[in-house]
Amino acid sequence: MPTPEAPRVILFTDLDGTLLDHDTYQPGPATVAVERLVRAEIPVVFCSAKTVAEQRALARALGLHPGLIAENGAAVSLPPGFAGLASGVERTFGLRYEEVRGAIAEVAESLGCSVRGYGDMSRAEVAAVTGLDLDAARRAMDRCCTETLVELVGADPESFARSLEARGLRLQRGARFWTVQGPHDKGRAVRWVETWLRDRGTTPTTCGVGDADNDLEMLAAVDHPFLVRRPDGSWADLRLPRLRRLSGIGPAGFAEAVEVILAEVSGP
Repeated sequence: MPTPEAPRVILFTDLDGTLLDHDTYQPGPATVAVERLVRAEIPVVFCSAKTVAEQRALARALGLHPGLIAENGAAVSLPPGFAGLASGVERTFGLRYEEVRGAIAEVAESLGCSVRGYGDMSRAEVAAVTGLDLDAARRAMDRCCTETLVELVGADPESFARSLEARGLRLQRGARFWTVQGPHDKGRAVRWVETWLRDRGTTPTTCGVGDADNDLEMLAAVDHPFLVRRPDGSWADLRLPRLRRLSGIGPAGFAEAVEVILAEVSGP
């Protein structure tokens, strides 16, 4: 049976370009929305390409104790007490970082192209291309299962992606850079969390908020998917029958999604 604290709603959210501003990496208007979620006792699960280290630092800054789905679904970390359950859980789905890096090098050599990922860069270089400070750059480079590519020169992304697929890897476009990863995605991780909760007697309604193509699987896995606008005012070309497109850009759209969730989904 569900515990008395079992939530009726859980929110899965992307970070960059959604909860965080695309350029400043700040939550801005989403800060108040997060506080409202805490007061409403709606658990939050970060679900992004960011590393576990990055997500934990953000959680501390926001005063949250969220679940974490890191590196586009490569790793799941649910802390003790999440969703009213005493025990937490850690799970990894992705290939090892060294394996991913090795495959990228093989593909680049076979296609005669040039790639540059975080593993080829210093902390100062990562900080320069991302706008992060050195500590934040270190957390971004603390990867377990995926590589971020900031440059792909001399080959079209489609050819590069096909060559990666032959090696069991995927190329995904995020809000800013490319990500190379193994056979995992945000949607698989979301469904795994849902199953883990259900096996413990907790079956909340699930909501998801995202902004980019790599949020498709996450949004397809939840009951109520929301899509915020990108900085240019457009929406990513995602086609889901239940998808709700919000007028706000980034964190403003996230705040709009929270308004809807509190008014229409969570109930009195």
